[in-house]
Amino acid sequence: MSATLVSLLGTVGVHGIAADETGMVIESFDATTKKQSNFLKNRVGNRIGRADYDHSIEISFKGAITATSPFAQKVSAELTLTNTLSVAHLPSGAGTGKTYIDEIQSTRGREDWQNVSVQAEMLPCFP
Repeated sequence: MSATLVSLLGTVGVHGIAADETGMVIESFDATTKKQSNFLKNRVGNRIGRADYDHSIEISFKGAITATSPFAQKVSAELTLTNTLSVAHLPSGAGTGKTYIDEIQSTRGREDWQNVSVQAEMLPCFP
């Protein structure tokens, strides 16, 4: 018998999720916005400005999937995050981003479940 999932954020009168969710049961999710910088200097070497470039978001998440539907992603493959990660912290003009997998670790700790840990990086896409 399957468990009933209760939604705490549902609308009034809705106390459960109508259909089984697919994908991964997320245990933790971290996103770190990064960039590279170079300082602009005047002729005597004083810093007068800064140029920021090569923005990205480093992503790390852990979760569990059913053993019967193993995580099929591969290193360097593009990762689709259904619950879209915002590109709001990337430079203006970046409408979307592409996420690429850097590292995958999987373990079998429980019967019928597989634990997956993923390291990925989102790069901005400019129109």
